[in-house]
Amino acid sequence: MQRIEVTSSNQKLVAYEGNKRIFEFDCVLGDDKTPTRPGHFIIQWKDPHHVSSQSGHPMPYAMFFDQGRAIHAGNHIELRHLAMRAGLGTLDNFTPEAAKIGSHGCVNLKKEDAAKLYQWAKNGTSVIVR
Repeated sequence: MQRIEVTSSNQKLVAYEGNKRIFEFDCVLGDDKTPTRPGHFIIQWKDPHHVSSQSGHPMPYAMFFDQGRAIHAGNHIELRHLAMRAGLGTLDNFTPEAAKIGSHGCVNLKKEDAAKLYQWAKNGTSVIVR
């Protein structure tokens, strides 16, 4: 049985097949203004070339699990991951949207990590966000 566990406190995503850890990736979740909602979900649908209907931004390897929220590839994950773990989130109310550190509620991964997870995860895979 496949499951994906996402932990906001350390900004990590771990994928399991039964009790065996398959992948562990750094990720970036939503900040205080646009949080990633905790709970138990399932991957409802996938799109390798999705484009956001709200922002027009590409969301490569999108795996939708909670309304419009998805696990997908994002930009500058290494830097944003460190900033989120340090508790920076959004720096202030004056930071332009292009410099946003947290996601808009999605779970962002490096492109190569998102591609691996996309190939592995099936529709119906459990997603647990803590």
